[in-house]
Amino acid sequence: MKNIPILEWDDRDDTEGEAIMRVPYKDIDEIVEEVHALEVPPYGLLSPYKGDNQSFNARSASMLWDRLPSLDIFMPIATSNRVSLPDFVTATLKAGFQKLVVPYTYGYNGQYKFDSMMQFLHGVYDNETWFHVAGGEPTIPEHWKGIWTWSEETL
Repeated sequence: MKNIPILEWDDRDDTEGEAIMRVPYKDIDEIVEEVHALEVPPYGLLSPYKGDNQSFNARSASMLWDRLPSLDIFMPIATSNRVSLPDFVTATLKAGFQKLVVPYTYGYNGQYKFDSMMQFLHGVYDNETWFHVAGGEPTIPEHWKGIWTWSEETL
């Protein structure tokens, strides 16, 4: 699994493109202008998010996706309400989003929580879905579909 760091927006000029940039919550026109001004575009953009507010997360990602269609837009998914998680991810994938960021914490408990969350998503996603795991490198069973990358940086 490849390590792709998540960098803060203020560090955007220091990247060589091989990073996911964390977009701050501010005017979308400003963001678009600043992205177009970069010499080397980032690997992707992590849309603004508010913890477990899935509708805010989805709106933020879709606004970026609409304004910057040539870049990969990663949408963070909240994991606290695991019962509604499959429905949310299914709707997200049907809308065309294939790049999701999921949280992870190290240790047995972190791996257990991650595995438990992913069990709720079994059968929802396919081989084209890209999961970026924020917070560490989990063990990914071979039978799990999708594209998997990770970073030390958390959501």
